[in-house]
Amino acid sequence: MRTSTSIKGVEARNPDLTITVNRAERESVMRGKATFDDLSVKGKATFDCNREPFDELRDILLQTSK
Repeated sequence: MRTSTSIKGVEARNPDLTITVNRAERESVMRGKATFDDLSVKGKATFDCNREPFDELRDILLQTSK
């Protein structure tokens, strides 16, 4: 099971992946002005652990938006 939350203090015990990004940058992704990959390259987002679940979700979302 995969979950996503932005609630401080609500965390999985052993997450597959943790993405750390500030709210303004996250909103730029939601508006389509940036991607998490863009932010990662600029040092504005970090991926901790296994990035594969993120890539899988991104690919699914991109397929459904076509």
